[in-house]
Amino acid sequence: MNKRKYNTDPEMLLQQGKAIMSSSDESRYHFRVFAVNMVLSGCSASQIGAMAGVSKVAVTGWVKIADEQGFEALRPKGHKGRAA
Repeated sequence: MNKRKYNTDPEMLLQQGKAIMSSSDESRYHFRVFAVNMVLSGCSASQIGAMAGVSKVAVTGWVKIADEQGFEALRPKGHKGRAA
């Protein structure tokens, strides 16, 4: 485990990081690409999902999409349906 002495609570930093990763369509896209690259480099989908607050199924789905359709297919789609 990391032995660094943090000035800020690590859990708070983790929550802030997760919020940033999901704050915009562009950041979500970049995170999905990063997650796929981590799996391709040998990290497990469950570890990546646990660290980022997403499911293992989501991560493995992104890998499948990137493999079958390319990375551009990982971009979030526009919202469908009636505006709120």
